[in-house]
Amino acid sequence: MCRIGRQNYDLGGWHGQRYSVVRVGDAVTSESSQSANKRIHGQAGTLARATRRNRVCLWLIAATGTAGGCGYSGGKAWFMSGLFKRPTIEAGFEFGEGPVAVLVDDFQEQCYWPGATHLLAEKVVQALLDQNVAKIVIPASHMHQLRQGDPDFDEKSAAAVGRLVNADQLLLLEIRSFDATETPTEASAAARMSVAAKVINVLENNDRAKVRLWPRSHEGEVIEADITAAAITRAKSREAILDELTKALAERVVRRFYDRPMEDFEKG
Repeated sequence: MCRIGRQNYDLGGWHGQRYSVVRVGDAVTSESSQSANKRIHGQAGTLARATRRNRVCLWLIAATGTAGGCGYSGGKAWFMSGLFKRPTIEAGFEFGEGPVAVLVDDFQEQCYWPGATHLLAEKVVQALLDQNVAKIVIPASHMHQLRQGDPDFDEKSAAAVGRLVNADQLLLLEIRSFDATETPTEASAAARMSVAAKVINVLENNDRAKVRLWPRSHEGEVIEADITAAAITRAKSREAILDELTKALAERVVRRFYDRPMEDFEKG
């Protein structure tokens, strides 16, 4: 018989675990000396592993902190070490392999400068291609020709329009607001334009619930862009102002469809 005893101690170690320490000579138990020795060695191994993990963490902190310091370079060292991943804003939607068309609809007649909707469509198509968001994008000129040549164009649904240009998916941009001037009086946000963006499944004919692919909101994703009075002054003409405004809005629209850094959040 072997006299052994056991008592629990809070060692304040790895994740606040409690360890059982066996003391010889306190009480008589029915365990054999062999099983007691196994338990003692097992507990000692657990403590050793916890200590090693603590040492590794401290070594990594010291190494990256020494190499990079506490400022920007220190943060860069942490990311370079591979311990942390740079936070990103995930894409709200990913287009499929088939052709994508862009339709800008101003059914409320918000744009009082002619050509604004067609120019926005051109900018969005180009931005989709520049960011490699969609592999095949139908030129905006195809949609413009269809609109000009079909007297019933405005009576058709977005899905029907998409089928006419042989698209699989259609990015619908509904104009929500437009405000621009060639002689600004405010120092900032002298020209504004906003849209409600929706992605339509052109191939779905039966189930209306499957026609809308993105977003979940019935109103769509409202996206706005503006340019300052200084930008308008530099532009000097209505055409140049529209070019700047539609380009800014197109970039914000397309950002919804690819992953981007978290610091890009303020760009909209």
